[in-house]
Amino acid sequence: MKIDLYLVRHAESQINKNKLRFFKQDPHITEKGLKQCLELKTYIKKNILPGKNLKCFCSILLRTQETSLLSIPRKKIYVSNYLKEIENKFEKRLNLKLGNFSTRNIKKQRERLKKYTENISLNRLVINPDIIDKKNNYKKKIYNQQGDLNIFLEKNKENFKENEKIIIFCHGKLIRDFLHREEKLKNCSLIHVYNNKDKLFNLENNKKKYKILFEPSS
Repeated sequence: MKIDLYLVRHAESQINKNKLRFFKQDPHITEKGLKQCLELKTYIKKNILPGKNLKCFCSILLRTQETSLLSIPRKKIYVSNYLKEIENKFEKRLNLKLGNFSTRNIKKQRERLKKYTENISLNRLVINPDIIDKKNNYKKKIYNQQGDLNIFLEKNKENFKENEKIIIFCHGKLIRDFLHREEKLKNCSLIHVYNNKDKLFNLENNKKKYKILFEPSS
């Protein structure tokens, strides 16, 4: 199957701004990140959104959800537990000791998101039932699960249509691993992934080419 695949690294978050390797809470994007999203929104609206054949996904973390909601305000956005980034083992031990990345109540999370998305229906963030427990909290094991774009695509390929546009809002490490790229990507960068002449990504073929289509000026 062939799809038109786009990857977006989240906008600048408090982790990026403060150059922290770990954080006590699931951080929001910054004011600079907000401006990056508005630039990305303009680009996507002009170059990608024409046509209805589009699906959007993001990770469970706030910075990807805010980036997606601000960049594509009129599309349903699905949350996946295969798109999350975690820290290395040493940082993970520190975070567990400090109580970082504890499960978050989804209702409270949506209230916090309203700061940036006042006119957007947050019901469009469809929560996978495998992510939450009976008390409507994110399962702890989800925060210890490293995402993987190859696994995500394999798990979701039955939900894709031929030639459909797929936009995934996720994290730098996942994108670098997927593209076998060492250089860091700028916040809110948009990457087009393909592996054949018609610029579509073949899910059955692991040969990947890519082009960075957009990087914010801010």
